[in-house]
Amino acid sequence: MEVISAILYQLTRGLPAEESSNILSKIDCCTPEFEFSSYNMKEKVLMFLHENMVAEQKAKLLYDTILTNVHDTAVSDPIRFLRAREIVHYQRFGEAIQLVQEKIEKE
Repeated sequence: MEVISAILYQLTRGLPAEESSNILSKIDCCTPEFEFSSYNMKEKVLMFLHENMVAEQKAKLLYDTILTNVHDTAVSDPIRFLRAREIVHYQRFGEAIQLVQEKIEKE
């Protein structure tokens, strides 16, 4: 996240406050809080995995937004790498969910 913050700072430091605020509002990454205490451990594991998938999708969306608005290769090349990594993470979390669900069904 520090890398993204540094890149956003570099991209918005010379802009008027209104314009930089407009750009930053497009990449809002707030997530709702969930209460897990009422769920059993198997459900918690699945919820955590789903939350991780959501986080990966949000990061990918952030990178897509940056790539849409930035045409400097010094910025876009590392962002493309990070975006590709988020896609792989998303796929791996999906595979983990399948494995956990299969294990739960066998019990």
